[in-house]
Amino acid sequence: MNYNLINILPTWIMEFDFPDPGSFIPYFDDLTYRDLNSFVSHETDILDREPFTSIRELILEHLQIIINECGYEGDVGSRITQSWAIKATGGNNTPPHVHPNSQFSGVCYFNDSPHALVLCREDMWYDDKMPIRVFDCINEHLFFQNTHNQFRYEPRAGKILIFPSTMKHYVEMIPREVTETRYSLAFNTFLTGKVLTDSTLASIIL
Repeated sequence: MNYNLINILPTWIMEFDFPDPGSFIPYFDDLTYRDLNSFVSHETDILDREPFTSIRELILEHLQIIINECGYEGDVGSRITQSWAIKATGGNNTPPHVHPNSQFSGVCYFNDSPHALVLCREDMWYDDKMPIRVFDCINEHLFFQNTHNQFRYEPRAGKILIFPSTMKHYVEMIPREVTETRYSLAFNTFLTGKVLTDSTLASIIL
């Protein structure tokens, strides 16, 4: 299984590929949208629908790698709790925000765009606002030095990015003269199983 762990800030994000991204774009027209700086689908179960289920399985496989690297004991897995489509064109952006109802979040890109997703230094994996503190049991080799205040990720077709849900992020403003549409899909996740051990007095069954 091929993936990249990109060292940013004092943590890392995961990047990996999915096949034939352009073939999914026609399905975006079957959805209904609301205007929230970008056009965001009312539907929040996109990864449970065909043909997007193949992407869901890839995401779950890679989430398991993250969970295993974090050193959890026992049968800890994950589930995708929400997934929604986003269409953006000239004049659109996404303001800075976090996903407080999720453990790991991510985005799938279906075409290229020079307008970046920006991940910010504040709100890391060990933040107390996270539903479950990942750094309570993370392997020491995953600690990294602080290397950037912000990390600019330029979307490319066929890429999926996963990052901690409390990492503040935003999407740069697309200039108004741009007429092309950028297609992406965002998702939230949560852990499943028995998380942490009884010895910590912090174990929880999800």
